[in-house]
Amino acid sequence: MTLRSIVLFIAMALSTTVNAVPDEVPPNDEPCGAIALQIVNGCMPRRYATTGATTSDTTSPGALSVPAPCDGAIPNNDVWFTALVPANGELRLEMEATTLSDAALAIYTAEGSCTEGTLSLTPAACATDGSTYDEAMPLITATGLTPNSTVYVRVWRESGEEGDALLCAGSTNPVPGPCTFVANLTDQLGTGWGDSFVRICINPPGPDPAICNDLSIDGSSGTFTFGVSVGTVVSITSYPLDQSPAGRGLSIITMNGVPLYSNAPIPAGPLTAFAVNSICNMPPAPYSSCIGSIGLSTYQLELSIGGWMMNYADDLGPGNQGCLINGEEHAGAWIKIPLCNPGPFAFTITPEVDEMDVNWALWGPVPWNPACPLEQQPIRCSRAATSGVTGLIAGALDQSEDITGDGWLEPVPTGPEENYMLYLEGNNDLINTVTLHITAGYLNLFGLCDITTTITDRYAAREETIHPNPAHTALTLQPGHGSPYQWQLIDARGSLVRSGNHTGDFTLSVNDMPKGLYLIRTRTNEGSAQEHRWMKE
Repeated sequence: MTLRSIVLFIAMALSTTVNAVPDEVPPNDEPCGAIALQIVNGCMPRRYATTGATTSDTTSPGALSVPAPCDGAIPNNDVWFTALVPANGELRLEMEATTLSDAALAIYTAEGSCTEGTLSLTPAACATDGSTYDEAMPLITATGLTPNSTVYVRVWRESGEEGDALLCAGSTNPVPGPCTFVANLTDQLGTGWGDSFVRICINPPGPDPAICNDLSIDGSSGTFTFGVSVGTVVSITSYPLDQSPAGRGLSIITMNGVPLYSNAPIPAGPLTAFAVNSICNMPPAPYSSCIGSIGLSTYQLELSIGGWMMNYADDLGPGNQGCLINGEEHAGAWIKIPLCNPGPFAFTITPEVDEMDVNWALWGPVPWNPACPLEQQPIRCSRAATSGVTGLIAGALDQSEDITGDGWLEPVPTGPEENYMLYLEGNNDLINTVTLHITAGYLNLFGLCDITTTITDRYAAREETIHPNPAHTALTLQPGHGSPYQWQLIDARGSLVRSGNHTGDFTLSVNDMPKGLYLIRTRTNEGSAQEHRWMKE
């Protein structure tokens, strides 16, 4: 045999030997090797090996009975975990995809013990899909479990490649308050933070010691909810233990869905600290969120949508989105519309750029401060692919339209003193300006709902002391006396627009003022005061 043949023979033998080495069996391949899951308020997926796992039989070392998990389920390559059931008897489990992209899980109640070789499992719940991370991965919230008992969790591959399991175990128990915050951890690459973590320390007032939680993720994202009392000091510090911080983000979300802190990538060291105040540190919500909706106080409103705007809560979903597509509300605006008199209600939405396509929906009647997200379907909804002006117009017959519509829907027949909620969005994330114009219906401004009657009756009773009403270009005030007086012009928001001093009649130019309802107040030096409401059209 030549030297070359000997080398080739050895190489082939080594290759055969290496290829024959089987994958290492995970330590939790059988029920009695189960790994304990950490329960949190939220979902912090951790990574667990499944490659090399075998399929558990109906009996296994230490276990007398390991029945099939679900009707017809075939638990290929399964691994096992345990979880301590929270005090409310509910356990939430969710998985995120890796190369293992189609998995299932089951929850078993248990009797006996592994140490005595008497463990007996009974199937309690099962899930094969529904994860908020990946639809083919499982999500389950099991109820009716015995509080503080230990249950077993079985995870297996349904189809596709093997891979690590990303699994979180969560409690649905409300956290102690009265203030709650949510820490959102993200990783753009989806590979997790490695050994890096953030430490959230909660230092309540008084002698109680601070409690610190070290948080990290193994996948794309995770959430951790914590509750604190007023006066508590919360401090957050980052500990990057590797050289790959890019793409890692952290945000602290308040009870109204608005971030108190947000940063990506996360720098090393102290990130933020705050003392919890009586309003739980809630910043004002933007009008891109339902909870931050604008209360309409003028007949014509100009506002921006898209671009920098974000929606900090999932306001739209199958139960309330109508013709709109879930997830598009990040670039929109929510507007509360208070109406007075019964009759047809109509409006136009005019984009500054003619090529812009505006989608919108209208809900109502609703309370003035409705619970968000709304719990009803819209009464009007437009997702027409047409660009330019859209809205409610007399003569239109549709109440909802998809992309094939023309952008115009039927006006709404309203009752007395009703409120409506309007949501509008652009079809892209560019910054766009739109103008909402109420074309039919009377707004409830200043808490007065007799606008048309008030205008007519006051006009007659005071012998046209203020006219014309409504006014277009000029307004004349006749005080009915010869004394000097001060006058103030106030808009529907209660803001002072103009003021001055005068004696006798005077005419005020209003040509440059926005349409809407206004208030004029007059007061003489002797203290006699009057108020007049008038409409600019």
